[in-house]
Amino acid sequence: RALVTLLQDPNCNIVSLDLKYDCISDDGVTALADAIPSNHKLKRLSLDCDRGTTKASWDALSQALLFNHTLERLAFFDKQKDNSLARRVIASYLEMNRSSPNKRQVAAKKILRHNSHICMKPLFEWDFKMLPLVVKWFDYAKACNADRSDTRDIDTRKLIAIYQFVRGMPGELERSEPHSESPK
Repeated sequence: RALVTLLQDPNCNIVSLDLKYDCISDDGVTALADAIPSNHKLKRLSLDCDRGTTKASWDALSQALLFNHTLERLAFFDKQKDNSLARRVIASYLEMNRSSPNKRQVAAKKILRHNSHICMKPLFEWDFKMLPLVVKWFDYAKACNADRSDTRDIDTRKLIAIYQFVRGMPGELERSEPHSESPK
């Protein structure tokens, strides 16, 4: 627990952590996963989980890497090989972290990869004030993913987001339309 607290400290400057001879338990992996999202310095982590890990700890690592954009290497020695999907997700997040020094771009890529549908409902409280920012974010995300062949998917998601705004606030749209005067 002391290590977790240290890794969560904003002043922690640990860049590489080798725990491969410490036989970390499943609970220990989950605890480390809790520290990973708030750590912005750690680039390499080696773990030995000889006691075996469960799907829960693999899922916790995967979720942690969704919000961490600095960890680039994870050496994970585990005799159980039944978590191949989580391993692939973790590998893809680590690859995204390595792919760009611009961590805002990495975050945009992860958001798009992890969320096939981005719900706009939480933004409705600001009426249409957020819509230009949402459109701008999708344009930014498209530019970040220009190297991928699925940029049309980003345009589709942008249109869906705009549609959610229009559909979610019909009264607001009616109030914002200019009223034309009837001819005399």
